[in-house]
Amino acid sequence: MKFSVIIPVYNGEKWIDRCLTSLLAQELASEMQIIIIDDGSTDESLLIAKKLEENNSTIKVISTVNKGVSNARNIGLKEAEGEYITFVDIDDYIEPGFFKDMLSETDKKTDIICGGFKAEYSNGHILTHNYSFTQIEGGKKVIKAFLEGAYIDVNVWGKLYRSEIAKNIKFDTSYKVAEDKLYLFECLNKAKTLSIVESSKYHYVINEDSVIRGAFSPKKLDGLVVSEKICAVVEDKYPELSELAASWLIDVKCRACGELLEVRKTQQYKVLYQELLKEIRSYSIINKFRHSSKKHFVSYITTCISPIFCDFVKKRLKLQYK
Repeated sequence: MKFSVIIPVYNGEKWIDRCLTSLLAQELASEMQIIIIDDGSTDESLLIAKKLEENNSTIKVISTVNKGVSNARNIGLKEAEGEYITFVDIDDYIEPGFFKDMLSETDKKTDIICGGFKAEYSNGHILTHNYSFTQIEGGKKVIKAFLEGAYIDVNVWGKLYRSEIAKNIKFDTSYKVAEDKLYLFECLNKAKTLSIVESSKYHYVINEDSVIRGAFSPKKLDGLVVSEKICAVVEDKYPELSELAASWLIDVKCRACGELLEVRKTQQYKVLYQELLKEIRSYSIINKFRHSSKKHFVSYITTCISPIFCDFVKKRLKLQYK
């Protein structure tokens, strides 16, 4: 078996047909194991998935009590039998040729294969993110590519992971946000080779009701905790990447300041907001310029001026995903 596709589902009845149809239409569908983990859905998701399972031997449905997406993915990892493992969110879908394109130009020894994607918005707008074909060897170069963000998006979907790496790493169920970033980083930290392919056939459908896009929740601060954890590992294992990691972390802190805007005056978050802003403003502007993309440098400068101004600029320019 070539591929194991892990799909966590929670109340996904309106998307499940589109998602599964896009997988079953793949040219390499016969070499696929589709694992659906129903995470205690209260709608018809499980019933729909079971019916699909009855009509297709490649689909395996597992039902569990609601414990979150990380637990569901960990269950899927235990069941995965493919040479490569990939993750697909239930509200997303893939175009024909996704798997064929991902394998087309890569070395057989490649540990992780990354493709581009299409960010699909509720107004019908689609923003394509495509990367040039690149092969990266060596752990430090792989982690450098992750921190620079030029070739690797921080989500777990849209990638193929060699099974012996993916199955030996688990999602941390204590995090509700950025758990996928941590899992991806840990996989990359184990990888010796990384391939980026010129394909963007994964459709990431922007869900405005998701935790990350909704009103402030303490869960959103998980992203900051996860990023600090990643930076600690980088500084320990690859000290020569410390400056790059520090700049990367400043980007996360700028984003956290924006997320804290609506609660920055409350007793619970006032100190954290002020501390983050102090750290951002005291960071070296020279280092930030040296290690940042134009977009992140502008975000850093505007946050230094005022997080409120930065938030206004983002909304005014209607900055899209990534």
